[in-house]
Amino acid sequence: MKQMHHFFTLLLLLSLPVLSSAQSETTTPLEGTWYLTKAKWDDDAEHKTPEQNVYKIYTDRHFFFLYYNDTELLGAGGGTYKVDNNTFTEKLTYFSWDSTAIGTSQTYDWTLTGNTFHQSGLIKGAESYEDYVIDEYYERVEEDFTANPATDLVGVWLYKDGKGDTADYRTRNNIKTYKVITSKYFYFVFIDQDIATFDGAGFGTYTYNNGKYSETILAFSFDPSAVGKTFDFEMEITDNQFIQKGKMDTDEYENFSVRERYVRVE
Repeated sequence: MKQMHHFFTLLLLLSLPVLSSAQSETTTPLEGTWYLTKAKWDDDAEHKTPEQNVYKIYTDRHFFFLYYNDTELLGAGGGTYKVDNNTFTEKLTYFSWDSTAIGTSQTYDWTLTGNTFHQSGLIKGAESYEDYVIDEYYERVEEDFTANPATDLVGVWLYKDGKGDTADYRTRNNIKTYKVITSKYFYFVFIDQDIATFDGAGFGTYTYNNGKYSETILAFSFDPSAVGKTFDFEMEITDNQFIQKGKMDTDEYENFSVRERYVRVE
């Protein structure tokens, strides 16, 4: 977008609304994970294949998307959404490209043909993107997952507390961290609510078996040396919370201890 990859300072604001702790038993037509295959943005004359990787995740109530290349996470956004026949509306709770878009509701036309999702419309209410054309085609890379989760980890989670190798490891009250786990992917975002700025994000694939949880990093805003690496953790799941324990080893976070507790919000 615009083209978005030219000027990302990354993400912003606000917490996602806390929802029922129970997993959804229904799905929306968009639920799943999607990969952008072609797009026409703003004044583009024709659809083009994006230069970056773009993933979009829809749960029952939330959506999340991010842009990244081989070395850096370029931008991200997300919030809540609602489908209404041939249109759907996304309410932005964070959007790295333009803070004035925060809190706005964007309505798009959509079609679903097989595993192809087409989204089109105009961005409204954003100073840098007023009447900005969005025309995107996504291919499904993962089916709906919250109604029929592959593991108890699938859902949207809120970070509650934890310990690390630094004294201020996510202890600031103004920082909120959300982690989305699908059947194959994980996505997390740190949001500083006080100054409305992005505080970090990561994305990748994972495996889980009998309490053993491993994350392979595809995008990580804190340290590019983490990209491509796999980190192993112990995972304890009880009721509607999980505790993740282990170590990371990157250029910036050498032999870094991680212990995090999350509670389910969807």
